[in-house]
Amino acid sequence: MLLRVEKLSKQYSHADGPVDALKDVTFNVEEGMFVTITGPSGSGKSTLLLTLGGLIYPSSGHIFLETKRCTLHPIMVWQGFAVNTLAL
Repeated sequence: MLLRVEKLSKQYSHADGPVDALKDVTFNVEEGMFVTITGPSGSGKSTLLLTLGGLIYPSSGHIFLETKRCTLHPIMVWQGFAVNTLAL
């Protein structure tokens, strides 16, 4: 498995109360799969991509690249994975 996302959530604070941008998102991406992310405005597409890219941190949940769990700095794990595994 190339990418595994388990119960990924991202919550933002707002004057009217907390806003769930992502709530318990779970999916797998296998090697060779083609994946698209679609949805209406405000459904969390950008938040998901920013979280997967390590530019923002999830409120809860886990991201795994192959078998490596992304914890403190997911972008660093991804860069190392891309350079070492994908030969970029």
